[in-house]
Order: sequence, then C-alpha cells, then structure tokens
Amino acid sequence: MVAPHRIPGERWLQRLHDRILRTGVLTGVYLGCILFSWVWIANRIPRLEAWAGMRNQFFFGALLVLMSIPVLRFRSEPGKLFVSGVIAWTLLTFTYAAMLMRFSLLESRMGVFHFFLVGTVFYSFIASFEWVLLMFLTARQMHNSQPR
Repeated sequence: MVAPHRIPGERWLQRLHDRILRTGVLTGVYLGCILFSWVWIANRIPRLEAWAGMRNQFFFGALLVLMSIPVLRFRSEPGKLFVSGVIAWTLLTFTYAAMLMRFSLLESRMGVFHFFLVGTVFYSFIASFEWVLLMFLTARQMHNSQPR
C-alpha cells in the first residue's frame, strides 16, 4: 500500500533523493502523458469531434489537477513549490516541442517559448501568493501572541 504522502511512481525514482526534483519530474511526466493523450485523441479519433468541448474540458481539468501536485506537496514552502513546478513544466514543454514535430499545426496555437512562459508565470503567481499568505499569517500570529 502506498503511503498517503507519496506520489504514484515515486518509488521508481528513489535514486533522485531530492524530493523537489522527484516531485517535479513525476509531475512533468504525468502532465506530458495527459497532453500527449489530449492531442493524439483530438487528431486521431475523428468520430469524437462531436464531443470536442467535453473532451477539451476533461483534459484541461486533468492538467489542472496534476499541476496542483507541487502546490499541494509544498504548500508551506513557496520556493520549493516554484522550483518543482518549473521542473514539471519544463518537462511538459519538452513534450510539447516533441509533439510539434508530428503535429505541425500545434505551433499555430502557441509557440514553445510562449508555452513555457504560461506555466512558469502560473507557478510563480501561486508561489508568490503563498509566500504573501504565509507572511500575513506569521505576522497575525505574532501580533496575537503579544501581551496586551
């Protein structure tokens, strides 16, 4: 049985002793699989075109859920959250760049550098928000612990 604080597949990468790197790599692999599945299904199974909106919502939701792995794992450590998230997004960007070789019209939607920046900005916003929230909660706790 997998312990609740472990990510599926983490045991396979035990050689990566740093949990920031391990979380980022695993999240990047998961995100890459979802993105590849999304593009492959969209381009190779034309009978599902009638449900394109539902398909896109499903895969976008799956990406958001998987993107939250570093956010939830490092919820009180914004620096580690950012590094792990950028590692994951970098691997996803490599997957996107590799898919551009096969699906050439994909680049008309978004270039590789723009794709990388979208994820990096997302993780930097979340890490910054968490950092400010932690500072606020620490200041509030210190203020409440002062004798009156």
